[in-house]
Amino acid sequence: MIPKKSWELTDQDHRLVMNVNYFTPTVMIRELEPLLLGQHIAVVVSMMAIIEGGIHVSSYSASKHALYGYLCSMRQEYQKFGKNITLSIGCPYAINTTMFKGFKTKLDFIVRVLDETYVGKRLVE
Repeated sequence: MIPKKSWELTDQDHRLVMNVNYFTPTVMIRELEPLLLGQHIAVVVSMMAIIEGGIHVSSYSASKHALYGYLCSMRQEYQKFGKNITLSIGCPYAINTTMFKGFKTKLDFIVRVLDETYVGKRLVE
């Protein structure tokens, strides 16, 4: 994530964020696909940034939304064309990674920031 206002981001900034958050996961999934037949894959896309953007996360939100759309389409293709791969897409609320250290919302008393270890364990269960 590059913490700039949307109008301050350069084309290079956008490309960097898209390379990390969109292109890298899609290439990785494509390359690993033969090994995934008969498996269940859980992919965490992002926090709620894919649904509603936020201040200083315009490019990040766009890249995560792109990945979410790609994975939803891929899941439908797997089902329609008989690929034996089950794909789950996770979009948890904020996770306490270093990127979101200190993140708070107006609704912290209802929706808490999740612990990264807890989320990781739940995904593989």
